[in-house]
Amino acid sequence: MSIVIDLFEKISEFIPTFQTVTELEGAVFLRKGRHKTKFFALHKVNREMRSLKPGMYLCWPWIDQIVTIPRKDQVLDLRSQSLLTEDGVDVIVSGAIAYRVRTPHLAILNAEDVDRNLSRIALGVITQFINTKTLEQLRNLEALRCEIREGIKEASGKWGLDIWKVMITDIGNTINLRLLSNTEDSSLLEEE
Repeated sequence: MSIVIDLFEKISEFIPTFQTVTELEGAVFLRKGRHKTKFFALHKVNREMRSLKPGMYLCWPWIDQIVTIPRKDQVLDLRSQSLLTEDGVDVIVSGAIAYRVRTPHLAILNAEDVDRNLSRIALGVITQFINTKTLEQLRNLEALRCEIREGIKEASGKWGLDIWKVMITDIGNTINLRLLSNTEDSSLLEEE
């Protein structure tokens, strides 16, 4: 009996399936064999690519692949990071980015993981921005948000995203505990 089950499982790997694309998703259909795209050239696989509208699609195993990405508004939380301002003040900054996918095929083919890549780009832009400003200049949060949003838009432009809001959720002074623990001032930590 187990031989029959194993045989059925092997055969089912070659039976085409139907995949559904909803109105809240963007999708790209990839078929091996015809065109070489920039993204999949890294994998040395030739593929045909086309964007899909909402609906049901027949997908052949081993030949076809349908990749989906949400098109609804997304909010990405950025981890807190300790940064040094131009005037040498150590601050901690955290934030969030609100975005939506405008062009699904660009997001799927140019950014393997949109959230991870957008988070890394945003943290890098925030770091560059904070390092060139003094603590007094950081008090103008609206200018801070606008400059960071423009930097993120520029850096992620080829991913087909609409970045519509950047929020700075926390910005403040911090004590760098690593520096204190390596000096004679480590007694300050023990007293608190």
